[in-house]
Amino acid sequence: GAVQDYRSLPGQLNLEPGRFARCISAADRLAPELEADKKLGDLLGIRGTPTFFLGKLDEGQGLRVSQIIYGAQPAEAFARSIERILTSQAGQRRPAGVK
Repeated sequence: GAVQDYRSLPGQLNLEPGRFARCISAADRLAPELEADKKLGDLLGIRGTPTFFLGKLDEGQGLRVSQIIYGAQPAEAFARSIERILTSQAGQRRPAGVK
């Protein structure tokens, strides 16, 4: 299959054949786990790496996602997103004991 096509690469790319073979074997062994991770990423709307989920941690319920940032972005993009989230959450805060 596709893995067999890669067997000639060590010689072409000046790689150590033994290490390359171990890497390919690990990929074969990890394929089911990688496929499960890919399906989860598809479900979550992840289109590539890096992908960042920003939001609020709800105790016992995980992350309530407010925004997703795709790709490598400058620090200013994160700062703006975080400030927007904090500002919107500040208006939603309730006094202790009020549901």
